[in-house]
Amino acid sequence: MYTFLYLVLLPLSASSLFTCYNNLCVGTDADKTTIPCDQKLNNCTVGPDGTPACTLSSEGGNGVNCTTTEDLDEYYCDNNATTGAAMCVYPPKHDCYDTTCTGKDAFNTTTIPCDQSSNRCGFEETGAPKCINTTRGDGVDCSADEGFSCDVDDSGAALCVALPTYSCYDNKCTIGALAIDCDQSRNKCVLNDDGLVTCVNNSRGHGVDCTGQYTCGNDPDTGAAICEEVYKLDCYDKVCTGTGTFNTTVIPCDQSVHTCSYNSSGSPTCTASPAGGTGVNCTGPDSNLTFPLDFHCNITSPTAQCVFTPPHSCYSQFCKGTGDKESSWVGCDGTSNVCHVTDDGSPVCTPGSRGAGVDCQTDSNFYCSSQDNDPFTAACRYSEPYSCYNTKCRGVLDNSNSYVDCPQSAGYCGVDLTGIPVCILHPDLTGDGVQCTGEYTCSADPVTGVASCNENTGTSTAVWVVVGLALVVAGVVLVVWYFKRRSRVYGDRELLLSPESF
Repeated sequence: MYTFLYLVLLPLSASSLFTCYNNLCVGTDADKTTIPCDQKLNNCTVGPDGTPACTLSSEGGNGVNCTTTEDLDEYYCDNNATTGAAMCVYPPKHDCYDTTCTGKDAFNTTTIPCDQSSNRCGFEETGAPKCINTTRGDGVDCSADEGFSCDVDDSGAALCVALPTYSCYDNKCTIGALAIDCDQSRNKCVLNDDGLVTCVNNSRGHGVDCTGQYTCGNDPDTGAAICEEVYKLDCYDKVCTGTGTFNTTVIPCDQSVHTCSYNSSGSPTCTASPAGGTGVNCTGPDSNLTFPLDFHCNITSPTAQCVFTPPHSCYSQFCKGTGDKESSWVGCDGTSNVCHVTDDGSPVCTPGSRGAGVDCQTDSNFYCSSQDNDPFTAACRYSEPYSCYNTKCRGVLDNSNSYVDCPQSAGYCGVDLTGIPVCILHPDLTGDGVQCTGEYTCSADPVTGVASCNENTGTSTAVWVVVGLALVVAGVVLVVWYFKRRSRVYGDRELLLSPESF
């Protein structure tokens, strides 16, 4: 769309000069009589009866002054078809321009070449097309963000052609031995009318596609893009720290896909980079560690740290929250997962490496469990020859009141990742129980299944019966002996008191 500025000006002083001039003279009579009048060389006057007159004048007539700005940088003169008032026409800028002009009326099929990046189309009085070398002409606007190049259709109308994107871009324009700097990620190389290569900032240019982990480089002579393979580190810093007076300024920066850069004052910025930034190797070329299970990266440390996770006999099964989230938990198989907490203390189970665990005595029969009253800490349980074995398994955490039948004389107890109890039958392993002494029988709590010893009292009763009978017999014997002895003493006394005794 063109921008028009036009004015019908009243006669000015003889010293007035305009950029564009009116080309008609309009009377004030009833018929509004209009006559041609190029007011660049003539002056338009109106007689007493209102009829117009065009008089040759070295000072010219009326018109309009055109000015340019950064946006309205070009113009040409035109006139209103009815009044002849001068207009400043500002043709808009385009990304791509038409390359032909087509006539009108009887010449509507006539086409002539016309590079409208620096020319515009017009018409002869017959309707034939003409190419006017004053300003730019018609074209189309393209999306610079998507990248494009210019082409034309069969009629010469401008077209935007989408350009491919590349991993890395050339940084020079070359023609023969001549090379000029040109970052083709934002610019493209174009030959001007003189056949010289130029760098135009209306699109991206040429480059190459890369695969894997890489960083971009360029040939020092031709500027051709090069994919440079990089060796990725295992763990990366999560921040950038400034330098100089900004050495206490710290900004977030995931350096696995970014790198730190600094301005002249030392202020840090975080810049995208496929090669990444600062970090550490946990394995190294000569290491026997096998990523990912042997280590993980410390997610709470701003600088890269390796947390090594050696293999264990038994692993924890649950992750626990901290702070306000201390009562929160999630199931987490520590054989291939590790526990972390988020910023608010919530527990998270992260796959990729081993979790916390404990080493057991491998020369003894054992199975994995958790410490008593602590389901978050792994423990080794060793099979023992108990007198009586528990008959149920109990869950943990939210399922601590759940039980399942389990003859632990032929297996042991476990829990799944939700805390529900599981009975694991095993030919060589036994579970929990109790040791008994003496004569006993086994029983178990009907709810919990915890085993107990019942002492066998049959033999003890018989013994006590014998002892009781013996005591009774002994008592009878003592009574008889007592009375016999008493009778003997009484008889002797009577004999001593009789007259015959004196």
